[in-house]
Amino acid sequence: MELISVVIPAYNTGHLVSEAISSVLNQSHRRVEVIVVDDGSTDNTQRVVSDLADKDPRVNYIYQENKGLGGARNTGIYRARGEYLAFLDADDLFLPGKLQKQAEALDADPELGLVAGGHRVVDIDSGQALGERQPWHERPSLALETWLVACPIVPGAVLMRSKWARRVNGFQILNPPGAEDRDMWLRLSHEGCRMAWTPEIVCAYRMHAGQMTRNGKKQSDSTLLALDKFFSQPNLRPEAQAARDRAYADAYVSGAFRQYGSHQFDDARGTLKRALERLPHLMQSADGELPPLAYTIVAWAMDPVNGDPATFTEQVLDNLPNTASGLTRYREELIGTAVCWATLDALGVNNTALARRHLEMAVERVPTLSMYYEWLLNPMVDYVQTLPEAAQIRRALQFFDVLPLDVPVLQTDQNKALARLYLAQAFKANAAGARHEAFEAVRNGVRLDRSWLRNRGVISMLWKGWRTSKKA
Repeated sequence: MELISVVIPAYNTGHLVSEAISSVLNQSHRRVEVIVVDDGSTDNTQRVVSDLADKDPRVNYIYQENKGLGGARNTGIYRARGEYLAFLDADDLFLPGKLQKQAEALDADPELGLVAGGHRVVDIDSGQALGERQPWHERPSLALETWLVACPIVPGAVLMRSKWARRVNGFQILNPPGAEDRDMWLRLSHEGCRMAWTPEIVCAYRMHAGQMTRNGKKQSDSTLLALDKFFSQPNLRPEAQAARDRAYADAYVSGAFRQYGSHQFDDARGTLKRALERLPHLMQSADGELPPLAYTIVAWAMDPVNGDPATFTEQVLDNLPNTASGLTRYREELIGTAVCWATLDALGVNNTALARRHLEMAVERVPTLSMYYEWLLNPMVDYVQTLPEAAQIRRALQFFDVLPLDVPVLQTDQNKALARLYLAQAFKANAAGARHEAFEAVRNGVRLDRSWLRNRGVISMLWKGWRTSKKA
């Protein structure tokens, strides 16, 4: 069992850091050292950590004059004795089993330099989960091209080999700060550090008002600075040079939406305009399709960091640059989709109260949603179809249960939505040659919506399934 060093930078987090430390000490992987780097705190951080260190020799306390988050992490990196290295912010938590699962992945493949998982977003005051992020679905690879255009992880989701952190000289100090982690993962990847997902939720990212990522302008400027430093290096790999324009364009897109989330609307409008100058296809669409930028708005509206999804979507639509003003004609559809998907996210972490609140706020802001509820039902079906089949019908029924009374969805419309889910499962099973499963799913579907009996594919599956059952 390898020693794992966990570096926890702390600055005036005496009221939070003990929970972070405990989440490490209580891991099933017991061979750990916790290195808390107090970055010039003026509160009771020293006393809290020292008390824990007196009780458990695995806890180590280091005080230094303030050097910022990257500087504190670097102090921990060079004091670490472990073969493996993890990072945990003082206001976040490791979930049970995180270190064991990720250490096993590194143990199994000596060529892997870093593994990363997903995270749960938690309200720090109530302790209630707000959503989960499983970024491996959208970005299955952690190769260089991913880090050039995005940072899909939080630092607490990582476990890496310590030698790689030292090889790239740790975290760069950026001014303004905020993108030090993405910068490090980018440099590691460029140096040849092979990375992979451990596709599980491994840590809790706890939301509160003082977080750095709430200042969208600073975060955006920090990301652009990180890219400037990266692309100014000599001897960049050809694939990195080729991705330069796309990297900056995507940084402008993400920067704009961080600024919308921080209510820095003038900055956001200008940043999004620059993004569209580089990525004009974001406002282009085929007949009947929404432009890609519309779905980008929805994706950012679903992030719990940005608050209520209906409010966020409206604020974006009210503050678009002229080059994107055409999106305002999709207002109801975009709000309905964002709210629907955020509601289903909340239901996925059993936060029924949040799910209800999303829907109630949406109907209050856009009363037409109560009449044209296909703006909710259609995206509900689209979202649910991305879930494992065993969870699809259950999640759809949960969604119907939390619809406010202002949205009087008829039973026939509910049945049609459920039938679409069953029929999609049936066609998928039929394509895989699973005739019995296809028969059961199609039979459930046509019981709910008999109009499917006009579909030749449905008739064929019913006939083949009936013949198979007879022979059995």
